[in-house]
Amino acid sequence: MEVTAKQQTSALNQPNSSIGRNCSGVCKKFKPWSDFDKKSNGLNGHDSRCKVCISKAKKSYKSKIKKHYRDAQTIESKIIGVASQEKVEQLAKIIATSIIDLCDKGLIK
Repeated sequence: MEVTAKQQTSALNQPNSSIGRNCSGVCKKFKPWSDFDKKSNGLNGHDSRCKVCISKAKKSYKSKIKKHYRDAQTIESKIIGVASQEKVEQLAKIIATSIIDLCDKGLIK
């Protein structure tokens, strides 16, 4: 009986393989166990992605988060930037006079 490449790959991914396994990350390459981080609930006690793929995934995730944060800050600054200092001071005066009026009428003590 001839063993196919798929069967060989499947056999190499089994926990009893002392050689290594295929990475389930971006590279999909067969690598020795030393190229995988330890993981208690992983196959043969190792992560399913190699250290290089994990590193690339983390960098990609961090860059996406940084971009999202920068975009949020830009939007926030545009919204806040609409209100000039003069408008803020004018609004503060209106609020203060309203509070004083309510105190004079005895509604606020």
